[in-house]
Amino acid sequence: MANTVLKLNNFTVVYKTQKGPLEAVRNVSFELKEGETLAIVGESGCGKSSLARGILRLFPRNLEKATGEIYINGTEVLSLKEEEFRKNIRWSKISMVFQGAMNSLNPIPKNSTSSSRAINCSLWNGKILLLIKELKKY
Repeated sequence: MANTVLKLNNFTVVYKTQKGPLEAVRNVSFELKEGETLAIVGESGCGKSSLARGILRLFPRNLEKATGEIYINGTEVLSLKEEEFRKNIRWSKISMVFQGAMNSLNPIPKNSTSSSRAINCSLWNGKILLLIKELKKY
């Protein structure tokens, strides 16, 4: 039986905005076992990047709250102190790589082009790697 490397239980991220709280991620739950790949695909603004950043606890200043549970290799990490998470988990047990970031800066996209981003979670040398990739449809 494969080990669970990443597990989320009812993970929610809420940001403070001028118009009030914005729930960017709502009650996300999944389990990723060793040897599995998980891709999260959706339209722009649907919360994929907030989910990935939330797993790494790379929250913006306007974070109102992050709730639920995140387990990385069996350790619940959302409740860890920031320094402990930074020293023992982030970039050593889990990392994130943005792919195609320059493509999103193109001010003149073709009319026939639509795109979304995908988060691809996989294991690399024993480390969970979150890859964010721009997907284009012509």
